Amino acid sequence: MNSNIVTPFKRYESVEGVLPLYSTARTWAVGTNHQIVAAVSGKVIAVMGIIAQTNAASPLKSVVELIDGSGGTAITIPLSVATDLEDPTQFPVDDNEYCRTSTGIGLYANVTVARVGLWVRYIVYTPDL
Repeated sequence: MNSNIVTPFKRYESVEGVLPLYSTARTWAVGTNHQIVAAVSGKVIAVMGIIAQTNAASPLKSVVELIDGSGGTAITIPLSVATDLEDPTQFPVDDNEYCRTSTGIGLYANVTVARVGLWVRYIVYTPDL
């Protein structure tokens, strides 16, 4: 997708017009197929920023992997997440997407090692053909 950031509101512009930047925050225990964003018919979900932190009184770092749909393919490498004794792991909102789902597929996460808090900033758009 070709998009440009429209300042100062961090909204994105495409052939569809100006796209709002959404956010969602969740906390999950260790497990697979945690839904972050439900599928939107005919649209892709593009991750524009992430903040994550292990949410357990533990020196262990959790690992989060974003996936393309429930039980789907990984769309990120496994991300090592800071403990609650450290500053959160951050991928700041940027002009470029970090990853995106396939068309019409929801965004999910797998969590290993320890409980994690995850805040995801994303846009939803119709992919270029």
